[in-house]
Amino acid sequence: MIIQKKNSIINHLSSISQLHVISQALENEQHRVIRFFYLYMKFCIKIMHT
Repeated sequence: MIIQKKNSIINHLSSISQLHVISQALENEQHRVIRFFYLYMKFCIKIMHT
């Protein structure tokens, strides 16, 4: 019984850490997209001013 409980806790922790890794990856992806849009907008503004 105790061993089963320990295993379920370990499984729970590992799934949490996987979620953390996934959310971290998504966050990085989001930053890349935002930076790309920022540079793209600067580029468009530069073109409109010339």
